[in-house]
Formats: sequence, C-alpha cells, structure tokens
Amino acid sequence: MASQLQDAAAFCANSADVGMTLTDPRLTARINEAQRRLIRGFNYLVRTEQYDSAPLVYTPLVNPTDVLVLDDLDATKLMVLCIWREESNNLDMATALAAKAQALVEQTLQTNEETASKEQWQTILASGAAPNTFGVYKARFGLECPDIGLQYIDARVGRLINEAQRRLALHHNFVIRREEYDAPQVAFSYLTANTQTVLVDDFDATKLMAIGMWRESTAAGAAPDQVSQPETTAYQDQATALLEQNIITAQEAAQKATWQTTLSTGTPGTFGYLKARIGLELADSLLKYSDARVGRFVNAAEESLLMKTKPVGSIQEFVIEVPENGVILLPTQIEAVLYASMHGIAAPVYRQAYDWLESTPGYQTEEIRRARGWADVMVDRGEENGQRRSFIRQHRCGEPVRLLAKLRFLPKVNATDLMVVRNPLALREMTHSLVLASTDVQGSEMHEQKALRLIEEELAEHRGGERAVQNVSTRGTFKPVRRLR
Repeated sequence: MASQLQDAAAFCANSADVGMTLTDPRLTARINEAQRRLIRGFNYLVRTEQYDSAPLVYTPLVNPTDVLVLDDLDATKLMVLCIWREESNNLDMATALAAKAQALVEQTLQTNEETASKEQWQTILASGAAPNTFGVYKARFGLECPDIGLQYIDARVGRLINEAQRRLALHHNFVIRREEYDAPQVAFSYLTANTQTVLVDDFDATKLMAIGMWRESTAAGAAPDQVSQPETTAYQDQATALLEQNIITAQEAAQKATWQTTLSTGTPGTFGYLKARIGLELADSLLKYSDARVGRFVNAAEESLLMKTKPVGSIQEFVIEVPENGVILLPTQIEAVLYASMHGIAAPVYRQAYDWLESTPGYQTEEIRRARGWADVMVDRGEENGQRRSFIRQHRCGEPVRLLAKLRFLPKVNATDLMVVRNPLALREMTHSLVLASTDVQGSEMHEQKALRLIEEELAEHRGGERAVQNVSTRGTFKPVRRLR
C-alpha cells in the first residue's frame, strides 16, 4: 500500500524536531523538501544509468492522505533529518545524512531494475525464441553474467551486445578475406528488436567480447596503477580466437562435404575431381584452406611436374599446315617442340640463333627456303603477340609439318578442365611438398622426390619398361635443340 503524507509525518515527527506535532506545517514543509530532493536524485540516476523506470514529477503534498511521489519512508526520514541539521547549521552531519538518503534511493531503484530485467530475460528464454535472436543473446548474457548484466539492465546490455557483434563482424570479415573463403561477409547493422537475428551467430565469442569490453570500460575510469591492460584484452583475444576457430571448423565441414560430392560425381582427370581427391587425402593440411587456395596448390603442383619432367600425357603430336612464307604459329598449348617431321622424314629443330651461324644459309626467307642443297629444318623465330613462331625450310612446299611437342602449363580454372598430369599420387605428393615448403624444407624435398619418382615409374610402365637409347650423330657444327627458348 502506498505511503501517505500522514504516514511520513508519523514516521518522522519524533526525529524531526522536539515538540513537533503531526500537523505542524514545518514538518509538512520538511517532508515536501525531502521529497523534492529525493525525486531529483532519482531522476538523475534514471537518466545517467538509462534505467527503464519513468522519471518522477514532484508534486507538493498538502492533505494528510496525499500519496508520496517517491515512496521510501526511510530515505524521506533521513532527508528530513538532513534539512533539520542544515537549519541548525550542522552542515557536516547534514551532508552525511543526505548521502545516506540518496544511497537508499539508489539501492532501491537498482534492486527494482535488476528484478525487472531478470524477470524479462527469464520470460524471453522461456518463450522458446530462436537462439540466434537479439533478445536471447541479451537474456543469456544478463543471466550468465549477473555482475555485469544485472548492473547494466536490458538497454545497456543491448548496447554491449551490439558493440561486441560489431567487433566480431569486423574480425569475421577479416578471416574470410584472409583465408579466401566462399562465405559472405557480414554487413553490420544496429540491432534494436528482440526478434532480430544476430549478425555473427556465436554466443560464446560474443559473451567473451562483451566481458572484455566491460573490463575495458571499467579500467578506463580506474587509477593508472589499477589498470591491467593484459586482463582487459585477454577476453577480447579469446573471443576473436574462438570465432576464428569456429569459422574454420564450419569451413572444413562444408569443404569436406563438397569434395566428397565432387569425388562421387566428377570425372576422373578433371581439375575439380583431382582437387577434391587431393584435398581429402591431405585433409589435415588442406581442409582449413579455401577451395580457391587448394586449387592454386594443385595448379602449382602440375606446373612444377611439367617443368621438371615429361609426364604421361604431356607429349602430344600436332600437324600444322605450312603457309607460303614458311612461318607457322604454334598452338598456345605447346611449350617446346621436341621433334619435327616433314614429308615423312625427321627434320632437325633449332633455336633462334641458327639463322646467324656462319655454316647456315643465314636468315631464312620464302625464297631462300627453296634453295637447293640445304636439308629440311625447323627454326625458332621467337614470339609474336604471346604466340611462338617457327620457320619451316622444306624442299616440297605446301606439305604440313608433323610435330611432337611438350605441352605448356595452362592454369586450370573450371572444375571440368582436363589436367595434363593425371597421376593423382604424383600430384598429391607435389601438392604436399608445396604446402610444406615454407615450414618444413626437408619434408617438402622428400615429397617432391617421391612425386618425381612416381612420374618416372608411370613413364616406365607406359613405355613398357626401359627402352634402348640409340646414339645418333648430327650434321654440321651445331646440335638440334629440344626446347624453343
């Protein structure tokens, strides 16, 4: 039941002054002044602490049945005694009494706010709301961290959660960019309604970040010798580490499922199939990486194998028509011409310097290439617009030239792109070598040698074993060059 003026007068009369009656106007005046001061302090607390309680409006008490605006008899009595001491010019005691009165009001207000927030949060959790909503995050944080949550009440806890989400969103986007994951980046927006979905759905990381921010804010108001910087940042570091761990775990699960699907439905020998197989076989090393980064490792592995060996499938035959001027443009997939054949006869393949040697016809042209007495040859003419050119000198013009060439490495982009090197074991070992290159040089070299040995074994099997090598002497003072550099 609400306290009235007559209740306050009865409660304060014996302490307010000697000889005062309940209806003494001096007592009523002191009670009204006490109410005015307490209401001012109450409104100040509501404003500064951002409590949900409505501000009070002071109304003078006149009739004995008028209800106290701020219903706290103990605080009112202490403030009445303060006013009496002020009238007696005892200012030190008056100050202490005023502080006690305001402390009682603050304690009562904070208790009421904590009780209201606790009931509100318990209601949210009991309502079956989605666990990734703003209201549930506030409720869980407030109840699991009562020293912070109940002190801050719902509105301030909401701001704490929002700031924690903003910082986590920044780190989430940083991890996505750094690891090149396919996950979308988070665009932060301020949460206001309890039903809104949180942007970074990781309550444990949000909780740790919010605690760290609270410690940061409390340390800011402490004396310099009381501030512990490592303690204020430890929680935030734990939050970002936990978030990163969860992002990587989710990425690994999604990556594994994707690769398993590709392995069961893809075409052997294609970029997507071999990438999936290698990724699953080297799961401890590659699952944490994005699909794009694993693709770069596999591309680099093929490039390295093509540069150091001639794997099965890297040597192909080409038939090219020779124009009247004798200059042919080699297909872009050719890295080096190993052998050439013209009208059924093998022809030497020379580097670009051939045209400038004294023992040769010199720089070949359409007319000179028909000169009698010179054997059919193929001479490198460098590149033009990124495409390699060669000059063909042959006696019977107009016939196509047949080439045996090594394929150039071309980066694979699409999952359906065919790989030149289709030996999955060799590709896996070379990929493992590249992954270890920056951390374990000895292990990297071991896997590289294993990859090269697997390529050689495949070549031996493909050829049907070792073949005899025949020594063939070359005419003139220069040797044919296998690679056109």
